[in-house]
Amino acid sequence: MASPGIRLRAGLQNLNCSVAAFSALAAPLTRKKISQQLMNQIVNGQREFDTEQDAQTIFRVLDTMAHLQETVTPRVPIDWSNALELKDTLTQTFKNRLNEEDPITTRCWYIRLSLLKFLQRMRGNVVVDTPNYHNEGAAFTDQSLAEECVRRLHALNVSARTELLTAPRRKSTITVSLEEIGFKPESAVVLEPDSVAVQGPV
Repeated sequence: MASPGIRLRAGLQNLNCSVAAFSALAAPLTRKKISQQLMNQIVNGQREFDTEQDAQTIFRVLDTMAHLQETVTPRVPIDWSNALELKDTLTQTFKNRLNEEDPITTRCWYIRLSLLKFLQRMRGNVVVDTPNYHNEGAAFTDQSLAEECVRRLHALNVSARTELLTAPRRKSTITVSLEEIGFKPESAVVLEPDSVAVQGPV
């Protein structure tokens, strides 16, 4: 499989879009600023994206640009160098497509461990907690799965309870199995409560 840099370079070439124009268009849509210099380094294979999330966002922007080019009327090549004129259209199309592909749930079940701490995930027998439940906590739309999570924590002598809270979360961030947040399959669990620790995010 081609590296992210090669894929990005090929995508920009197909759109006849410069790295400078792409950096300007992508800036409002990324969670952190990715400079033109950094984008050049990625395109030229000199470095990688800092996180998988950064890469996913950049390629989602690229896909949105390709969608606009395919659906524009009349069918003429878009001049991506007109970043100021295109930015609002690209931003709105990006958000609309994201909401269709990865919709938002406004209320989820979270696992409260203490007054200020929520479950993020398990790391072996270590409970990883976070105060930022709204974007880091394990979020459930299935109350029965959240209750099962609490039951598994209680079996390890960890204090926990479910709590229904309002915080917008994308469908892709919702927990749909306990294994995906680090719990071992129950048949493979050997309960050793005294070895359980609570650890903050690392």
